[in-house]
Amino acid sequence: MAAMKPLFKVVVVFGTVTSVLTVILTLLYNRTGIYPVHYKVSNRPFTFSEDANRPPGTSLRSDFNTLLRRYSERPGLREFQPEDAPDKYSNSLLAIEVRNNRHEKTTVDPKLNNAVEALLAQPIINDHNFEYIHNPRNACSNSPTDVLVTVPSAPGNWEKRMKVRNSSRGDYVRDQGNRARLLFFVGKGNSSEQDRIDEEVARFGDIVQETFDDVYKNIRLKAVSMLKWTSAFCQGADFVIRADDDVKINLMGLVAVLKRTALRHEHFILGRVKVEDDPARDPNSKYFLSRAEYPRRKLPRYALGGLLGYPVRTVTLLYQAALRTKPVWLDDVFITGICAPKVGVELLSDPSFDFTHKEW
Repeated sequence: MAAMKPLFKVVVVFGTVTSVLTVILTLLYNRTGIYPVHYKVSNRPFTFSEDANRPPGTSLRSDFNTLLRRYSERPGLREFQPEDAPDKYSNSLLAIEVRNNRHEKTTVDPKLNNAVEALLAQPIINDHNFEYIHNPRNACSNSPTDVLVTVPSAPGNWEKRMKVRNSSRGDYVRDQGNRARLLFFVGKGNSSEQDRIDEEVARFGDIVQETFDDVYKNIRLKAVSMLKWTSAFCQGADFVIRADDDVKINLMGLVAVLKRTALRHEHFILGRVKVEDDPARDPNSKYFLSRAEYPRRKLPRYALGGLLGYPVRTVTLLYQAALRTKPVWLDDVFITGICAPKVGVELLSDPSFDFTHKEW
């Protein structure tokens, strides 16, 4: 035992010195507020530093795939926004608003990571750079929002919008306990239609309007506008339910299906799934799709745009894919059938997640 005492003293002294150094280094780090966080993404090391003392509202730059997963696991983080960067990771960077100072490591699903990395390596070919005519940017931030109900609508459909507001959809949203918001998305119409929209905005404040021409062939632009707005202004919500202004739905039941599905799946789209549909080749068809625009014999597996549901965390994936994918004007085919598979978003159906067309 006597022979062990010197060794014991050395261990104690070494341990004490190490502890003191640790305390000093910790104090220095706390003083500067900079904490290095190390990740390994796609078998490639990626290191960045976080400022623990940044006030809310500042941005944090990191790898897109890491941030996407960290957002899905930490509701305290909000609002992904594209950001250019002057280095080799410029296609994989987003800015994220800092709302807390916790630093947590996480693992990244290799399948999702690889899909997103491959997507972001591609250039943007469909830049959605339209301006807002009306933008209720605080619709989700003025009060807690769990569910965002988005309704694509034509500028002249003011009667349908009123009926939606006065329907069970409106009742559900007006019940503050449901923590839901209802927004209509339109493009630019003629002058008389614009006057009516301006009146609606002044009265209800529930219309998002961009400057693209609102014609039927531009329904893809309207679909992308909904993804863009949600990505920018409603990342704090849990789910998006997109329903046309001429369909009947049970919002309470749809929300229940979304919550149940989110327990088993991370990134998904719920809807009425169509398989092996033929593209309409008759030029007189409302849904005509030329071979030049879509040369394949069959449409991809997709969900009808009359009713779709997905987690808000999935919105950024779909939006980024829509910017980088050869467009097809049919919005449901484009978003759910072509863009979603590119970023590992599952297409699901549920008998309780459905709609019927309604004659107002």
